[in-house]
Amino acid sequence: MKKLIIVLCICLFLCGCVFHSESNYVPEYVPDGYVSHEKYLEKDRWMDVVDYYVYKYDGLPVFSENFKPLKADENGKADYIDNVKQAAKEFIEWMKSEKRAYQLKFSLDDITEDDYAYLCRHESELIELYCYDTGTNTLHYMYSKW
Repeated sequence: MKKLIIVLCICLFLCGCVFHSESNYVPEYVPDGYVSHEKYLEKDRWMDVVDYYVYKYDGLPVFSENFKPLKADENGKADYIDNVKQAAKEFIEWMKSEKRAYQLKFSLDDITEDDYAYLCRHESELIELYCYDTGTNTLHYMYSKW
């Protein structure tokens, strides 16, 4: 019975990896209405995952309530902006270490106070970040787990 449970857990994990890499997969918080998209998926998907998606819009989409404008709060603190930039910086560094920096369609300089972001997760070995650049009407979705 114990072996069966272990085998089932492994199968579920592998199925999850395959589903995530499917060509029709759209991350959960990507707003509707994009006019084009590009996906840059990790080729070796066994343990480390570094996926990057780019969604183009004709204008500002309707975001879920999770997205926040990248502006200082009423007390002038920019903690959220700093956290978003730190997560993006770590993602960029990971892409560079994987020799995939050429796939990136943005830089830290593109993250401005006119933009919107949703920082889902930023933990020691996991980043999940949505950044919308109002200057180019582009949503960048970054996901890395190592």
